[in-house]
Amino acid sequence: MTELWDIILSPYGLALYVGFWILKLMFGGWVIGKMIAFLPVKARRKTQVTLARLGLRGRNRAA
Repeated sequence: MTELWDIILSPYGLALYVGFWILKLMFGGWVIGKMIAFLPVKARRKTQVTLARLGLRGRNRAA
């Protein structure tokens, strides 16, 4: 078990962990953006306004 912690806490392991989370968040954002396109128009507008208010999406960005 100590070998596992040595790998995880090494600089290479930490870089892989950070890279994993960056990719996971980017992919999640991409999926959310694609799923918004499938919403009805009224729900899509409300979702876009809410995301813009939270600073997660620009108001003028095309869906």
